[in-house]
Amino acid sequence: MYIKTEADWVLVKKAREGSESALKELMDRYNPLILSIQKRYYLQELELSEWLQESRIVLWEVVKRFDVTRTHAFGSYLKTALLNCRRDYTRRINAKKRKATGPVTSIDANPTFFAETLADERLFSSENLVIFQQQFFETVKKEMSKMERSVLIALLSGETEAEICQRFQIDHIQFHNANERIKRKIRQNR
Repeated sequence: MYIKTEADWVLVKKAREGSESALKELMDRYNPLILSIQKRYYLQELELSEWLQESRIVLWEVVKRFDVTRTHAFGSYLKTALLNCRRDYTRRINAKKRKATGPVTSIDANPTFFAETLADERLFSSENLVIFQQQFFETVKKEMSKMERSVLIALLSGETEAEICQRFQIDHIQFHNANERIKRKIRQNR
């Protein structure tokens, strides 16, 4: 049997039927393409041995899905699948970089800590602090609803979202909406 002279679609058909030599021939035949993609789209996190392993998996997936009645275009189909694999790997790496490495804490969870950490430089003078307090109280009195004032007072008292929801018999969406309106009204009146 002259497997090296067989067409790609014939090798695909044989590989599906269990011929390891046909699968190995496809791998050898497209090894230059695999190495070319490795060089052209270099990823520091992906070593050559890992890429070769990934490409073998992609090749097998392509063999299982390729329509042998087409009798051509296997190489194009494989190249597209390899490039998509490369892009997916890049997305996974970038997604890992965006994840927080430590515990994530909401600013709302501990307002006094974050108020001290994220201090507004305009409030350093006592006159500016008094002006801010007056504007803040005017905003609370004139522009906030009774529910928003209640939620704000509870937050400033250190209550958690769950405690506030239970106390005022509201769901988390209502709490979130009230909290967002409070923040927006305070920002608008600064």
